[in-house]
Amino acid sequence: MKTKERMIHRYVREKFKGKKVVVPHYTTLVKVWKEWFGTEGARQRYIRSAAAVETGRAKVVIVRPGQVVALDTTPLPVKVLDDVFGTPISVHLTLALDT
Repeated sequence: MKTKERMIHRYVREKFKGKKVVVPHYTTLVKVWKEWFGTEGARQRYIRSAAAVETGRAKVVIVRPGQVVALDTTPLPVKVLDDVFGTPISVHLTLALDT
């Protein structure tokens, strides 16, 4: 965690060169890191598989961006131009909404 703290301080110094910006204390950074990424240090989405959640019945509480992605798999046929020859081709798009 000390390395992460040094990297955060370096980033703030480079981003806000002449300005006086207060960076939170080490203990605050540790608490926030554990809250966001869990006690193991990995992102929560990598710890637990989404397949373990029963769809349609489970209550999901979203606490950070990227935690839940709504995916619409309905075929959406569109025409796009081929990037090699410039001819129109048919493709199916998949829409995803980051909640």
